[in-house]
Amino acid sequence: MNKVDFLRRLDKELSVLDKEERKELLDFYEERFHSGKIYENKTEQEIISELESPQMIAKNILAEYGVSPKFVKTKEERYQGIDSSNLIVLILFDLFVATWLIPSLFSVAFAILASLLSYVGVLPLIIGTHSQMDTYFFFVLSGAYFLLFVFGLIVLDFSIYISKKILMWHLNVFKFKNREKLFKRLNRLSIDGWFKKHRLLNTVKNFATIGSFVVIGWAGFLMLNSDSNYIDEMLNKPQQTMEYTEDLALDITDGDIWNITTDFENMVVEVRTTTDSEMKVVHTFSTEEDDFTILLDPVTNTLAISNDYENRFVWNIKDILSEIFNLNKVIIYVPEGLEVNLLDISSANGELDIKGIDVEELQAITLNGTVTIKNVNVIENMIIETLNGRVILEDVTGTKSIDVSTSNGMIHFQTVSFQNYTLDTSNGAIKLYDLNSPTSGGLTLNADTSNGAIYLKNVYIANVDADTSNGDITFLNDNQTFEVDSFKSDTSNGSVETNVR
Repeated sequence: MNKVDFLRRLDKELSVLDKEERKELLDFYEERFHSGKIYENKTEQEIISELESPQMIAKNILAEYGVSPKFVKTKEERYQGIDSSNLIVLILFDLFVATWLIPSLFSVAFAILASLLSYVGVLPLIIGTHSQMDTYFFFVLSGAYFLLFVFGLIVLDFSIYISKKILMWHLNVFKFKNREKLFKRLNRLSIDGWFKKHRLLNTVKNFATIGSFVVIGWAGFLMLNSDSNYIDEMLNKPQQTMEYTEDLALDITDGDIWNITTDFENMVVEVRTTTDSEMKVVHTFSTEEDDFTILLDPVTNTLAISNDYENRFVWNIKDILSEIFNLNKVIIYVPEGLEVNLLDISSANGELDIKGIDVEELQAITLNGTVTIKNVNVIENMIIETLNGRVILEDVTGTKSIDVSTSNGMIHFQTVSFQNYTLDTSNGAIKLYDLNSPTSGGLTLNADTSNGAIYLKNVYIANVDADTSNGDITFLNDNQTFEVDSFKSDTSNGSVETNVR
């Protein structure tokens, strides 16, 4: 093959492009042959051996232009005759994949990058008076934050790449004219490409990434081998306990109704019943006293507990490790005969564990922690919310509705009875066993998860709506005499198995 054959074959492979486009590309390779001969003293065969084959060159060029042989086989087909089968596939993809994939990718990327703002809380480690351990910890966190920044850029770049490919697919299916110019611009849109164009910044980023790993390893080694090992100090720090009691024997006899509320920053909260007539609050903590306040008022029939951490600008490593290894805990003992109207348990960071209580309404809210509720009777409604944690219910009954929401965690019910269920999790499975009974079935169940399976076993509810983007849906009942009014199931990537009628 000589130069003429090479260019002729390349021109043929690029036949779906316009004449002007082909001429521009062929002139480029013509110039490559010319410069190779004049300035490098190479033969045509040597130059051809250095280049890819005309077929491969054309394939790469068409991919860059966004012109896929899958959609375009001849020049005339570039703008005419939309393929109905390709259009149907595209519409289904948009409905069941693109609608959640693109927003999810960009949400994750921006969430990671937005979290970098918390780095301002690391800077005070080296401001003012600080120890050598504070300095080590500053370097560890700084390196970790930079790696988080790089990871955020990778996720953002991947989100942009997926979006570009989907947009190109749309333009190809609908045969938009002059889309090649747009494809050229889209192919230049890349975080990694931007850094490569700015070589100095790209070099700095690469060296900083390697340096972050080195700094984390070096500073971490010095921390673990330091004489001041604060981690061991925090883990082995002796705990303190404080108790608050109020005898409510008269309230139990008179049938007085109480409200119990908590509002904590960092606290594990447990609620238990006791055979005693005393309302008791036991506060166990291993850090310094954290502004723990309690209002146990028999006049207004309220128990209100909270703790607020003092706002500090300058932190040191002991403060931070105290937060990480926080072992603060509150146990609320409620007399068995006491009537409770509202049980409102809230803790920003900590597990919530409620057992063996009868209550009119129940709310359990935490940002980071598992919510466990067992042997509880709720006369009215129940609301459970957690951002990062599981929700576990066992032997729980109620007369009206239950609303459960978690972003990252599984929802697990065992022997639960309500009239209406609304269950929502973004990342986690929904597993429900023995809900209601064939003779006293519930009214509605809405179970929704983005990434997880939905498993229903002996769920006797009239109207069931199960929706998942990624996971199987299973609905099996042992008692075949129970007939549902409606069962709606929707899964994009999974199968549906059921024996209900």
